[in-house]
Amino acid sequence: MKKSLFDPHTSLLELEIIRVTGGILLLVIIFSIGAIVFNGDFFWKLDYTDFNFAIEAFRVPIGVAALSIPIMAILAANHRSEQSREQMRLTSLQNIFANHYKHVEEFEKYCIRHFDRMLDDDKSTREFYEKSGGVMKFMASESFIHTHVDPQHSRLLYKLIYPYSAAGDFGMSRDFIKSLDSFVSEMIEGFQGFGSENKADWYFSIEKLNQIVIEYSEKNYVNLHRVSGTKNLNINDIEIAIPGGDVMNFVRRVQDVIYALEQVLSFDISYIPSSLVKKVGRANFNELPSWDVDSASDWKSVNVSTFLAATSHV
Repeated sequence: MKKSLFDPHTSLLELEIIRVTGGILLLVIIFSIGAIVFNGDFFWKLDYTDFNFAIEAFRVPIGVAALSIPIMAILAANHRSEQSREQMRLTSLQNIFANHYKHVEEFEKYCIRHFDRMLDDDKSTREFYEKSGGVMKFMASESFIHTHVDPQHSRLLYKLIYPYSAAGDFGMSRDFIKSLDSFVSEMIEGFQGFGSENKADWYFSIEKLNQIVIEYSEKNYVNLHRVSGTKNLNINDIEIAIPGGDVMNFVRRVQDVIYALEQVLSFDISYIPSSLVKKVGRANFNELPSWDVDSASDWKSVNVSTFLAATSHV
């Protein structure tokens, strides 16, 4: 039996299969009665003998009529089964939607709580945030402002991390986790130029790192903020803002982005960072030598890969 024959949204008497089956049975009954009456020689007397004879003579149409009862009952039962199944499906969809909405809501609250804790740790940042009407684009501070996920875009980030939650799948996106690993790998690859003795390689790496970190942060709604003393470095007629005037802040900024996203990803207790993310996230970048923009002539090559291998512990 095809499900389409028992559309749960159609009433029983309006189902085509009910009408067709009932019509066929009725035609069989009418035809058999007509054949019996037309070909029989009946002389009716209203006594028990004629009644018994009528039952015997019309045994076929009576049998068909009796058989139609269980047939229609089976069809009705199947229709009720389809209606029950549809009701269960709708209930399941409602539960999935409710769970999805609750999950989104809790994720949003989690991001806001984390953001509030960040502001509580830096009173000057909170004061600036409140005065600016909740808009944190560029801020001045004596210390490096925490890179963070923009709570105003937490729902958009949620769609990236949990793309199938609306369908009831609350697992984290593997593509999102892989994108974080790819980001870290690209940044480490970009750092390779710092180990060269050629300044052109250094500038190329700075330009590449700047592009990678900005594109990745914007894509994942991570706010990167300036610090006091930010200086511009002109590379190929492109002004690149150097946080704090120290090129090595580009290296440290990777750690800031990782930290900001890991704080959000920790919403899911099943999240486990990859060994690469752990390595870079736990490295002590404060030991890197300073590359001040105003003292480019004093820059010395730095092998960041060797540094990571020596200072990180997975």
